[in-house]
Amino acid sequence: MKTTKSLQIVALSIIGLGLPVTGHCQIYTLSTPVSGYLTMSVYDFYGDSIYSGGRVGGGFYYNFNTLTETVYLDLAAQTIRQVGVISGTPLQATGISWQETQMGGFYLGQDQQVTGDVTVTLTPPAGGLSFDTGPKHFTWNAASGTYTFDGRVLSNIANLGGSYSLVTGGQTFSDLFTYGLSFYDGQPNTFSEVSIGNANSLTLSGLGNWDTLGEPCLYINFPRDQGYAAATNGFYMVLKVGEAVSDNQLGELFLWNSPGMITAVEVVPEPASLSLLAFSVFGITHLRRHQR
Repeated sequence: MKTTKSLQIVALSIIGLGLPVTGHCQIYTLSTPVSGYLTMSVYDFYGDSIYSGGRVGGGFYYNFNTLTETVYLDLAAQTIRQVGVISGTPLQATGISWQETQMGGFYLGQDQQVTGDVTVTLTPPAGGLSFDTGPKHFTWNAASGTYTFDGRVLSNIANLGGSYSLVTGGQTFSDLFTYGLSFYDGQPNTFSEVSIGNANSLTLSGLGNWDTLGEPCLYINFPRDQGYAAATNGFYMVLKVGEAVSDNQLGELFLWNSPGMITAVEVVPEPASLSLLAFSVFGITHLRRHQR
């Protein structure tokens, strides 16, 4: 008798875990090629002349390859959530080197030409750019025949970093740094339209750049300065990530596109197996009763 009651309790617990999930939340996955890039650049604010503020530096494109997403659809709450990773590959070497000549010694009350060799390595995000939209309410759009929702992502891009080295006048300066990016104009969005054709798949579309008509989004960096050195020969360096691209804003550019409509396939939820196990346990308990 005690064994039968225990089995019944286990079965009820398993059903309690399994049925609510299968009843309310459907999980889908997709993997699709995407095109686009995130620029990664750096320059010395003082550059060629400490008087003119000329800028020297360089950069590379972090080209996007694949978007992998998990989509959570809650029909009861009418919400959709997208959790994804954008993988990419640097188009050029991540090490950026240049030699610059300054009319140095300004802060020392001098006026002389000095040269410095600068090397900066920028580190693309490990594992790609990750995002999570959180649950977004969807509504029916009769014009497009789809459900639409807010797909904006990547308000911030964190965990970027790099290192620098400056050699000038017999001195060497080097250090590591970390930084992040925060969107300034034209936040990108992942899929923002969904067609629910059947229980096993979704058709998603609308990936692009938010309110920019295909123009790149602009991200500004924080903190502003990533490297500083003041050599005894008068060479002065202040490294800044990004480049001046518009309205005197310092930042990086983000642009992406997908091939169009993408199909996400439902993942067989684990709780369904738990529910079957629960009913099996009930079957065992009833069988034991009949045997007695």
